[in-house]
Formats: sequence, structure tokens, C-alpha cells
Amino acid sequence: LKNYSSGMQVRLAFSIAIQAQSDILVLDEVLAVGDANFQRKCFEYFNLLKNSGTTVIFVSHDNAAVERYCNRALLLEYGEPLGIDKPSIVFDKYLESNIKKLETVKKKVKTTEVEKKGTEKADFVELIAIDSESKKTKSVFRPYENITIRATIKAKCTLKNLVIRVVLQHASGGAAVCGFSTKQEGVKLGTIKEGATISVEFCFENRFNDAEFVLHSTCFDEDQKNLLARMSSSKTISSLGWTRDLRCEYYPDVTVSFS
Repeated sequence: LKNYSSGMQVRLAFSIAIQAQSDILVLDEVLAVGDANFQRKCFEYFNLLKNSGTTVIFVSHDNAAVERYCNRALLLEYGEPLGIDKPSIVFDKYLESNIKKLETVKKKVKTTEVEKKGTEKADFVELIAIDSESKKTKSVFRPYENITIRATIKAKCTLKNLVIRVVLQHASGGAAVCGFSTKQEGVKLGTIKEGATISVEFCFENRFNDAEFVLHSTCFDEDQKNLLARMSSSKTISSLGWTRDLRCEYYPDVTVSFS
């Protein structure tokens, strides 16, 4: 066994377990490893056991697998049961618990220095993600929940038809995931007088897999030839709650409002 990988050890353990012919079979994170073919064979055997009346206790963090193959689900936290119900209902409780924990952690994270650059013509005041209904700052979003990004600009001189753009980038780096702009959406901001501020809100559905994102925003003149200001948010936003059964195959539409 010392020469076996963890995946091979799990395969061997599963093969031995299913030969036991017991009334109750406990499987703890069996599918955490193994290729697709191995997982398919496991689930085929699960169905065979269920049809024969055998009780299977399946322990896993894979919500999609639990919902697909289990009749009931039990949510445990620090060894204490939080409820037994239909898998979909228990999954919602599990997700809610994780969202609250993540939001708590994000609130405790120290704010790093904001990366911001202004010019003699304009400057950024803020760049935040907010709840589309309450308009309060928000950091964690569920699948298909509306995300609203608010960018606020202060004009240092009279400006006309600014073009404001926001971009979401994976917190780990790399290319931008998506980007929206007022010009792209056909929105003209009109004339902004010196000393005035303008806030632009880009609202779209969360159709991103579980991940963390950093917000970036830029402000250009009407011809998009001169960069007037740019800003990167000091905090990340998170998408949480996606499963293999819940996937998005289309790009999010966006609505733009400004004040």
C-alpha cells in the first residue's frame, strides 16, 4: 500500500467495502478522487444498492452528488446535527452557513491600500459591489443573484459624456473575466460640472463559477483616447454556491443607471 497513490487506495477500499454485503454501507468522501469512469461505476453501484433496499450513508461536500443520489441529507457542523431534510433544502442551509462565514471573514480582512490614479480632470471616489435591492455593500453573491457595481467619479473640470468601464478579474490574476462600459451599453452621461460627482451602477446576474474577483474601473473622455482616472477595489467579491448541475452557458446582460 505504501506505493499506492491516495486515489488507488480509495479505489481499493471501495472495492473491498462493496464486497461486504452489509445492510448499511458508509462511504466517506469516496469520490473526492478518481477519474470520471471510476465515479460512474461507483454511482451505478449506489443505485444498485438503493434498489436492493440497502442503506447507504454517503458523506461528501459534493452537493450535486448528494442531491442526485440521496433521498435525505443530514447537515453537520462541528459534529452537531443542524437538520435532516430533502437534499435541496439542506443544501440551501449549508450554502447560507458558508455565505455567512465568508462574509464574516471578509469583514475582518484589513483593507489594503486602494490602487487609484487620477488626473487634473477627474478622480475616482469609490468602487464597490452592492446589493441590488438594499443598495448596501455586499461581498458574497449566490448563483443568478444580481450583482451591482457602483463606480463614483468626481469631475475636476467640466466634462462631457465620460465613458466609464468596469472589469472583473480573478483574484488570482490573469485575464479579465468580463467587462462593461457605458459606451458599450449606449448610455451617455451628459455634461458634468466642475466639482460634481457622478455614480454609475452596472447591474448583472451572477453567472460565474465559485471564485473570488477583484474590481477594476477606468474613466475615459468621450473619444476614449485619454484616460482620465482608474481605480482597483481594495476588497474582493465572491461567487458561491455553484454545482456541477448548475451551470451557465451564456454571457450576462447588464443594465446601467447613473445619478
